[in-house]
Amino acid sequence: MGILSHLLPKKTRFFKRIKIIPGLVSLNLTRSGHSVTVGIPHAHVTWSKVAGKNGKTRKMRRTTFGVPGTGLWRQNSKVKTIQPKGYKPPLPTNKIKIKKGP
Repeated sequence: MGILSHLLPKKTRFFKRIKIIPGLVSLNLTRSGHSVTVGIPHAHVTWSKVAGKNGKTRKMRRTTFGVPGTGLWRQNSKVKTIQPKGYKPPLPTNKIKIKKGP
């Protein structure tokens, strides 16, 4: 979880947008992480990094394009999950039996 998740009660919602360059670049802060958005309102790219469960970190790039006044828009997302250092995936619990010959 993000820094704010340790300071706020569990069900508290938090979102703050700080405009670095108004209309072009903004820093978004939430309870679980942060992101940076670059672009104009109907065509922009957002990069985020959010701490997830079990120590995993999720990095995402979201590209958004829309046509003003029409309600038409398109989003493309690319997500990458990063395992913590020293993480070992659990062993499979199902065992496969292999029969040899007749």
